[in-house]
Amino acid sequence: MLCRFKDIRACFLEGKQDGAKYVTTLEHHLLPFAEDLPITWTFMQDGAPCHRSLLAKEWLSDNGISLLEWPAYSPDLKPIENLWGILVRSVYAQQRQFEDIESLTECIMEAWANIAPNTLRKLTESMQKRCVDVVYAKGKKICY
Repeated sequence: MLCRFKDIRACFLEGKQDGAKYVTTLEHHLLPFAEDLPITWTFMQDGAPCHRSLLAKEWLSDNGISLLEWPAYSPDLKPIENLWGILVRSVYAQQRQFEDIESLTECIMEAWANIAPNTLRKLTESMQKRCVDVVYAKGKKICY
C-alpha cells in the first residue's frame, strides 16, 4: 500500500481556480500528503488551464515533482473521475436536495469518510491497466 488511504482528506476549493490558487492547493495539500509516499512517485493532472499555467509548471519543477505525460485524448486515465462518480451517487442518493452549502459540505465529508479504503486502492491499482489499454487503443477512448 502506497499510503494510508483512511488518512486522505477531501479538500474544498472556492471560486474559479487559476495558477496561483492551484499552486497554493498543491503546497497545502499535495506536499503534506506526499510525505507518506515512496521516494519515487509521479503526479497526475489533466490539461486544465490552471494545471498548464507557467506558475504551476515552475512550482512543480522547483519542487522536483515529476508528472505523468498526459495523452491528448485520454480522459479515461483519471481514476479520480470514477471517485467523483462514487461520491455523487452517495451524496445525491434518493435524489436528495440540500438547503445550504454547509449541509452539502457535511454530506460530502460523510460520503468521503464512508468510501472503503479498498475502493481507493482498486482505483489506484487500475492505473497500470488503464495505461496499457490506452497504448493498445492508440490513444483513443477506453471504457472505465
